[in-house]
Amino acid sequence: MHQQVVSRSFVSAMLAALAALVGLAACTGPTSPSAPDYRSMPDQTPDSFERLVGAWSSKVYGSPHIEVAIPEGWLVRLRGRCTGSGELAVHVSGQSFSQDERWPCIERWEFSKSLFPPDERAVGHQDLGPYPVVIDRADTITSWDLEAYSTELPPSASPRPVSS
Repeated sequence: MHQQVVSRSFVSAMLAALAALVGLAACTGPTSPSAPDYRSMPDQTPDSFERLVGAWSSKVYGSPHIEVAIPEGWLVRLRGRCTGSGELAVHVSGQSFSQDERWPCIERWEFSKSLFPPDERAVGHQDLGPYPVVIDRADTITSWDLEAYSTELPPSASPRPVSS
C-alpha cells in the first residue's frame, strides 16, 4: 500500500512538471525555426538574354481589373510584385494556351513558374501573339507591378541587325 501511495505521488509530481513544461513552451513559442521572412529575400532579376516585352503597374493602371496584351515574344515569362495583402491574379491566353498566375503580396519581384506559348510541336502551330493579359487585384493590394520578358525571338523572326 505504501508503494502505491509513493507511485501515485511520483506520477502526480511528474504530471505537474509536464504540465508546467507544456505551459512554459506555450508562453515562449515553438523551439523550431519560424517560417522564412520572404520580404527579406532578394528580388528575382531577369537574365541577361531576356528582353522586356511589356510592363504594367498600378501607377498607370489604377483599376482593379485591367486588360492589356503582350505584343510579341517567344518563351515569355512574367515577373510580378505587389504590396498590401492578398494576391495579384494574372490570366494570360493565346491561340493554343491559357494560364493563370498568382503573386502573393510580399513586396518583392518574383517570376512566374511557367513559360508561354507552348512549343509548336506540342500544339501543331506557332502562336506568335499578341497574348491577351487580364490583371485582377484585390482591394487590399496597395500597389503592383507586372513585367513580361521574352527569352528568345519568335521562331519566324529574323535577328535584328546590330547597329554600330
